[in-house]
Amino acid sequence: ILSKYPIVQVKELKYKRYGTKTLRNAIACLISLPGKETVWIVNTHLGCHWGGEQYQQSLELVSFLQSLEETAASTEGIILCGDFNSLSLFRSVQTIQSSFEGGIVDTWCEKGIDMGGKNGSICRVKGCTFPVSCPLMRLDYIFWRKNKNGRDGEDGLVLKCVFVLAGGEEKGEQLKYASDHLPLCAIFTIMS
Repeated sequence: ILSKYPIVQVKELKYKRYGTKTLRNAIACLISLPGKETVWIVNTHLGCHWGGEQYQQSLELVSFLQSLEETAASTEGIILCGDFNSLSLFRSVQTIQSSFEGGIVDTWCEKGIDMGGKNGSICRVKGCTFPVSCPLMRLDYIFWRKNKNGRDGEDGLVLKCVFVLAGGEEKGEQLKYASDHLPLCAIFTIMS
């Protein structure tokens, strides 16, 4: 996690190994924002084997997120992002979304903007990030757990927009990407 604002605390979750699958983790950084507010930014990468592995990891992740919320109730909330390797109808994503009283927001559903991309290619589907060559699946998410005080819109952290950063083609060559997923971006602002 890179931040232009100070990182005041870091916590890590190491998921339990599922069979012989690759070990995965999540990292959480408490960021000190201008005006003395703080926000937890959590990044994760769930396993790519659908089913039991992702479900187990989602349960561990929810417990981790709840512990962050309990230890820092005065924050502006939690922003959870990463490669979930799951469609929104999968049990892992639904577990995360249904495990918080008051909910956790799928930012794409709330403020997603279609940026076009790929010169209008038929492969571009709104919110989809995978595979980079023809994104037809939405596997990457940015979730937002608003602060427990329920401040939304008037002051505190406010979600402005969410978009998939997709390039076109340059000089007849496909742009090179650092991943097999397109980046999903969200813009938040602090209102006071």
